[in-house]
Amino acid sequence: MKEITIVVNLSLRSIRLIIFDRNGIKVYEDWLPVRTYIKGLVVEQNPEEWWSLLVELLRSFRKQYPAAQATAITVTSSALCLIPIGKKGEVLLNALMVSDKRAVEEASQLAEVGQTMSKNNLRFNASFMLPKILWIRKNNPKVFAKVKYFLSANDFLLFRLGGKLVTDTFNAQKFYYDGEKRSYPKQLLAVVGIKKSQLPKVLDPGVMIGGVSKVLTREFGFLSKAVVVLGTYDAICALIGSSTYEEGELSNVCGTCSSYRIITGDSRISAPRLLEQNFLSEKLRIIGGSNNLEGGVLEWAKECYYSDSPRDDHVLYGRMEKEAQESSLGANGLLFLPYLIGERMPINDAYVRGLFFGMERFHTRKDIIRSIFEANAFQSKLMLEEFEKSDIKISSVNMSGGVAKLKLAAKIRADVLGIPVHVLKEVETTALGAFIFAQKAMGKFKSVRDGRKLVHLDETFLPNMHNHNCYASLLMLYKEIYTVNSEMFKKRHQVFEEVMHYQSRILENL
Repeated sequence: MKEITIVVNLSLRSIRLIIFDRNGIKVYEDWLPVRTYIKGLVVEQNPEEWWSLLVELLRSFRKQYPAAQATAITVTSSALCLIPIGKKGEVLLNALMVSDKRAVEEASQLAEVGQTMSKNNLRFNASFMLPKILWIRKNNPKVFAKVKYFLSANDFLLFRLGGKLVTDTFNAQKFYYDGEKRSYPKQLLAVVGIKKSQLPKVLDPGVMIGGVSKVLTREFGFLSKAVVVLGTYDAICALIGSSTYEEGELSNVCGTCSSYRIITGDSRISAPRLLEQNFLSEKLRIIGGSNNLEGGVLEWAKECYYSDSPRDDHVLYGRMEKEAQESSLGANGLLFLPYLIGERMPINDAYVRGLFFGMERFHTRKDIIRSIFEANAFQSKLMLEEFEKSDIKISSVNMSGGVAKLKLAAKIRADVLGIPVHVLKEVETTALGAFIFAQKAMGKFKSVRDGRKLVHLDETFLPNMHNHNCYASLLMLYKEIYTVNSEMFKKRHQVFEEVMHYQSRILENL
């Protein structure tokens, strides 16, 4: 293997090592599961485990390809995962993950301050970084006093790889960084009680930030000539990796969670309920958002309902798909709310949880699995409606990620949405987008748009309009189930917190 680019992809359920050749062809992939610790609103992972697993993956690759030589290594990960580190770079607390909702009160406190600011397009919810930092200050002041830097997951792994404390503009925006003014909001930092110097230097993604540390290159000689490239978080990488540049095209990346992004040149569009981001150096305006779980719901169903089956993901997911097909549209009257760890968008509810509605004696595992496939598609429809509320017309979807390998998922999605769903040939668009950023950093691409030549469609699923009309009726009931139960979910949390104090759970695969 010569002139390879290494992409480290830390998702919510695993850490992956993905190798591309000089032509952007994936030539190697390996992964290990990451444990998640859940207790009530708390969702954590151990950054030291991320690092030890990455080292294990690098060792496995070296053993298989001793003559390999990397030219670049880059990182992409889930956004909104906060890691506080000390003066010597030591991890002071487990990472507060994107799904962690403990900072609900702190988000409200910051929202009150944010409303007095002249330009308030910030999102004040418990997923974002400053509410989490404020929670640490209030609830763990001893640790807060020791924090030298607050990092995202991307920043942390880049720091371990090359020793540089930098972040990209998109991850910085999760700390409310203003990309146009190139500054953080001083007023909010003061309320939280941190200084700008506690946050990494901000650069645009797609630049070289140095070489790999000598400690690493002593063990991994194939990294000795590699440059470390600053990428960004997974949803943005996946958008670049899906090359969704035409007006009306929606990039839908279905991994553990699901992201929805468009690129638009229409400056008249305002989408206050969605996340608006400007990639200034590329002159790209990005609008969209992400939910908490999609593939993660299927992973849960696999472990819950197929624990007696052979532990082969390809076989198991194939069986799940086949059984769901043997049920019928509407899962024989069964609806499922897939909010297993709360939800980010579009409802932003920390307390909502999963719910089967309409369970009857005749229902089987096939109906349960079908209802889960349909629930994921309903969530896509809810996100599509958020775009429509801002007068953004979506004409087609480019679908990628692990769930896109399941044809039934794409077919149901097309039927529910009522528009064509195109499945990309390379579903690992997050890693491909990170590769494109690396190519730009090394001067092989002038712009990330040059990566379009690497992206190809595999299959298109057109909607069955009869099915679409049936699903439209089911969707109205689906929405109402959440609406009438929203207060009950909050009450459930309060009651169980008093009765059980929430037992801690460890998940091997989120």
